[in-house]
Amino acid sequence: MATAITPETMIPEAIKAHPQLRGILDQYGLKGCGGEFGPAESMEFFAKTHGVDSARLLTELNAAVENPKLAPAVDYKPSLADSIYRRFFLGAIGVTFTAGALWGVILLWQIAFAGRFTALPINEINAHGHSQIYGWVGLVIMGYAYQAFPRFKHGALWRPSLAALSFVLMLMGIALRVVGEYFAVSIHQGTILLSPLWFGLGMLGSCLELMAALLFVLVMVKTYRTIGKPLETYDKWVFAAVGWFVVGIIGDAFLYYATATAPDRGALVSAVAAYQLPLRQVQLYGLATMMILGVSLRFMPPVFGFADPGEKLYRRMFWPLILGVAASSALFVVMFKTGEFLRVGLAYYAATLLIVVPCLWISLSFRPFGKVTGNDRSIKFIRASHFWFMLSMVMLALEPWYNRLTSQTFSHAYHGAMMHALTVGFISMSILGVGAKVVANLCGEDTARLSRLWLVFLLINTGTALRVGNQVLTDFVPASFNLLGLSGLLILAALLLWALHILIIMYRPRQAAHAMNIESVTIAPQARVGLVLQRWPHTLDVFVKHGFGLLKNPVFRNTLARNVTLQQACEFQKVDLLRLMDDLNEATRERSSAPAQAHSCASLDPGLTVAEAARRYPVTVPVFSELQLDACCGGADTIANAVEHHGLKLDEVMSRLNQAIAKAHS
Repeated sequence: MATAITPETMIPEAIKAHPQLRGILDQYGLKGCGGEFGPAESMEFFAKTHGVDSARLLTELNAAVENPKLAPAVDYKPSLADSIYRRFFLGAIGVTFTAGALWGVILLWQIAFAGRFTALPINEINAHGHSQIYGWVGLVIMGYAYQAFPRFKHGALWRPSLAALSFVLMLMGIALRVVGEYFAVSIHQGTILLSPLWFGLGMLGSCLELMAALLFVLVMVKTYRTIGKPLETYDKWVFAAVGWFVVGIIGDAFLYYATATAPDRGALVSAVAAYQLPLRQVQLYGLATMMILGVSLRFMPPVFGFADPGEKLYRRMFWPLILGVAASSALFVVMFKTGEFLRVGLAYYAATLLIVVPCLWISLSFRPFGKVTGNDRSIKFIRASHFWFMLSMVMLALEPWYNRLTSQTFSHAYHGAMMHALTVGFISMSILGVGAKVVANLCGEDTARLSRLWLVFLLINTGTALRVGNQVLTDFVPASFNLLGLSGLLILAALLLWALHILIIMYRPRQAAHAMNIESVTIAPQARVGLVLQRWPHTLDVFVKHGFGLLKNPVFRNTLARNVTLQQACEFQKVDLLRLMDDLNEATRERSSAPAQAHSCASLDPGLTVAEAARRYPVTVPVFSELQLDACCGGADTIANAVEHHGLKLDEVMSRLNQAIAKAHS
């Protein structure tokens, strides 16, 4: 009797033993997650993270184990949607190590040497900021949304090709916008000079970004409508963030236009003073914060084991936060345009509290510093991110009081420190933590066996602490500027180590289908023809009887047949799948003990892979090791090819292998 699927059963083990189970798991959002055998997570964890009733899932899986015909007919075929996130994550990494974090470190050193935050041209500062907001944060959000949200809804991404197009448009837009903004304006003898060519390229970049954002909205809306499931509370936060995404891009283009076309320095300063802060509030509180908090409701309790704040709290905090972002942004502009710094300023401050209170309340409700049920390596990043998030919210609430106490209208030092507690401490820290978890799962890696990322964690937190603390201190101790450059280098080093870790996970060779335990092969629609024949060689007669005469060729059996499922083969040859499976099951039942006896004294086939031969005949392992044939392609090459690669004689090697087999059974 087949082993039952339990809550503790790991998905890869289940799919390797019973390939037909993929059809059921795909219905609940598995799809391409984790590759051919799925992610290294238990059935209980899968049910929890995908919002599936665990008891119902186990009942369906065990029924399909007993009768494979009950499982939906599906074959694993990697598709664009399975790894759509990769191009976005790679793009985000590429941007942050060019115009993003790397350029930011260079700018930070320039500020440190100058000893003032206003030392650099605003177009350089804004070009860098734009690349970080849309190139780092924006691309990660898009990639994660395309990859995860359809699976959360147990459905498929609508038009993955359009999602891929949105990536191309966004990346091109960011490149044109950043380069255009950098070169659009220059100052000669105190006169601001505008280059129409570079300005036009920058505006073209903004248009491409807007097109990408609108495509993003279209694909997400159509995906949800196609799946047809009702919106949950976290979905509303996600779509609100997506709406702020579009608003932010439009506002960013307006700020670019206003600063680039300013006729003189006074007009430039006025445009920056009136519009820059409101725009950042839309981008950082509207887009980034609402997206992270929305995902957290769906992700943090089931995946990491944090406390569940509950949907009721999220529903209560939704409109106050929306109103806070919208009202504070609008009132800040009104305050500067009218000069009513007292009356409108008080209203603006009240609006900022509508941001602070919901954010702090929700963050505390996760109990990020309390006991959690999980032990994942990403948990420390999530905890640290909420520490910096709470600190940034407290700093936002205290900002006017700080300015008053230090007799300043506006403190670049304090405001910049607050923003970096949010952007690096909360937003980037969240990306690092969730990204490390998600990418590992999508690539089928067990995070318990991966690096704990302690060096990354220590570097980014030390860098953030130096940045936030010393930036505030520059208001009192000018020598504190000296440590700002170092803080940037520490953060950059953390991002680099994290990026290398992620890239290694994405692109290192995966376990191939032929590496699975041959004893786990069953007769099911998704079973590979070659593996069925490997486990039950006598079933060749059954295949030939049903019209698969090509399988008589051993080369064909060990190449193409290993990558074709029973279902695919029957569809191609117009053969009745159920009748073939019935005949195969009958043949395997009649000779259930035959395989071990049949090949105990057989001559070894040089067309077998080294790994296959070693599994079928363990006594050959010492011979393979002595000749170093097991090191060739990890045992994935055929014996004949491995012998040729090592310059050995096939007859002599086969003789030694067959002698070892014969001796073991003599």
